[in-house]
Amino acid sequence: MRTILIADDEPHVRRVVAGKLRAAGFEVVTVADGLEALDHVTATRPDLVITDHLMPGLTGAELCIRIRELPGCRALPIILLTAHGHAVTAAAATLVLAKPFSPRQLLATVENLLAPAAAA
Repeated sequence: MRTILIADDEPHVRRVVAGKLRAAGFEVVTVADGLEALDHVTATRPDLVITDHLMPGLTGAELCIRIRELPGCRALPIILLTAHGHAVTAAAATLVLAKPFSPRQLLATVENLLAPAAAA
């Protein structure tokens, strides 16, 4: 089973996204800040990370950079969520997705990033 880490300080966003991904058969772990997320990635190496941009501890952009510095995580798929109006460069993220987003759109994006062809 593929594991996805969701890092977002908004409980509602974590709940909605986790529910959609669990219903699609993914194992989901949720955390509320960037430092927790970095600790989790370091310890468990999830298959994909979804992170909010504005969070306590580390921002999503800082988290992306720190994840890329970890051994074996250079190609780890990372989706960075950002509210409209917050300009974010996708420097270390695989993809930037603007809030509000459709949970169905996010699921399709996750499935696409984790598809066997995406790893080739």
